[in-house]
Amino acid sequence: LWEEDFSAVKTAIDDLRQLGVSDFREYLQQHQDFVDRAINLVRIVDVNRTTLRMFEARSKRDLLQDLSRVFDASTREVFVEQLVAIAEGRTVVEGEVALRTLSGRPISALFSIRFPKQDTDSALDNSFDSVLVSLTDITERRAAEDAVRSEIEIRETLADVGASLTAELD
Repeated sequence: LWEEDFSAVKTAIDDLRQLGVSDFREYLQQHQDFVDRAINLVRIVDVNRTTLRMFEARSKRDLLQDLSRVFDASTREVFVEQLVAIAEGRTVVEGEVALRTLSGRPISALFSIRFPKQDTDSALDNSFDSVLVSLTDITERRAAEDAVRSEIEIRETLADVGASLTAELD
């Protein structure tokens, strides 16, 4: 579990809306600089011990001092989807993401993020300063699925070869 502060990101998105941006997906595709800035606006408040084990980190400081070590290009695409969700007022974003441990080992993970409900007509504090993100390591499951898929492909290839040989012998 990660606790993240998205309040500065929410403010930046609101500022874009005030400037007339309405199609955020298109805007973010054309303005990668905004995505880079927004990535740096997210503040990690806390992570749990399971996160430290998952990323092979000795301490929170080791993990959080340079998050670029655990993220890759596909992580950026996932972050863009989070930005679009905030802009569209969606409260849930879920999906799969590729990450790396601090030692560089690849991790496949499912993530789920819950944003606060945005209600501009309410006096409620819809603050984005405490957003929970859950990650589930599915690396072993992904490897097992890949092994099964490979075995199926091998069996199909052998069946095709066998059918061809039988046809030639007839």
